[in-house]
Amino acid sequence: MMIGHPTMTERYEHPYPRNPGQQRPRWDTVLANQLGLKPQMMVLVLWPPPGFMESVGYEVGNYAVEIDTHTYEYIHSFISSRFLLERTLPLLIDRLVPDGVLWISWPSENSEAHKSELTIRTVRELARANGLLEVKTLKIDEHWKGIKFIHDPHKPIPFEVEKRPVLRFGLE
Repeated sequence: MMIGHPTMTERYEHPYPRNPGQQRPRWDTVLANQLGLKPQMMVLVLWPPPGFMESVGYEVGNYAVEIDTHTYEYIHSFISSRFLLERTLPLLIDRLVPDGVLWISWPSENSEAHKSELTIRTVRELARANGLLEVKTLKIDEHWKGIKFIHDPHKPIPFEVEKRPVLRFGLE
């Protein structure tokens, strides 16, 4: 019986075998954990880069890709235009449940693949002006950066999101 941390002579059993034939659970990806994604969440993702959702454990059809009348626990918008961010941010906030998470991602300055006038300062200013509180900043990948926002608990939620239905997808 091992108590505490293993020593050099004791064998440490990793919870996910490193055998290439056995894959670890998809929900244990580092990026999914950093983003706060969990199974059974109601998720809306707008304009993600190719393969992004699959890389964090969501398969096509298990998340929404268009703004509709439902509310969501997790919203992630990949956006490269200030104009578009100004227009969509109030809609995204309206669709976010009171204890939900909103990620805004924009192209990094070094990205050759995506050009943008958005900066971290611009994203922060627009989000704060709309009653959001910054929680975390993250480099999504080599082309995208993101900021995690929540509703500011010291400000009233400007929309009546509690009355909207929360649509659930059949995630296992």
